[in-house]
Amino acid sequence: EAVTHALAEMAPVRRRMEVVRDARPLVIDDTAGHPDTLRAVFASIAPIARSGLRVLFGVRGARGVEINERLATTLAELIGERAREESVKLVVTWSEGTASPRDRVTPEERDAVLRTVDAALERLAHTGDLRAIPEPTLAGAVRAVLDGVRDDELVLLLGAQGMDGAAELVLTSDRGRQPGIAGG
Repeated sequence: EAVTHALAEMAPVRRRMEVVRDARPLVIDDTAGHPDTLRAVFASIAPIARSGLRVLFGVRGARGVEINERLATTLAELIGERAREESVKLVVTWSEGTASPRDRVTPEERDAVLRTVDAALERLAHTGDLRAIPEPTLAGAVRAVLDGVRDDELVLLLGAQGMDGAAELVLTSDRGRQPGIAGG
């Protein structure tokens, strides 16, 4: 009983399947810095009823091309699977101007993610013309992923340190009920 009470009082771990906005549209934030984490996020959202999925993905800065290619491949596979059943919008950012010096994305990392995601999505014939929407700045990426979002869609904010400010941008930019969100 003591353990149950203690767990109930614990604050959730920041940016680990953190519900940023529990009103509609639902917005969830996760660090997702490893392919297995991406898979876990997509498995966790599977039961959530929705008409569409919007994903904002932040490239991992200063971690190398290899991890970014692995993340991009996994992300494309997961999005490709979802695109069979629902509309999907993918925005990719490298958080230009807001990432800390040790988290800045190199041009090689950025290009690896964009190239890998688009190539993987292209191989999945069922996705039609689904492509990553590149957006250099975090603020621009938040605007892009939320532009025209409907109340019955799910929004995921995914990525490591360069995405740390995305949830705050969603909330403080009045996106909670700003025009541009359907029904807002």
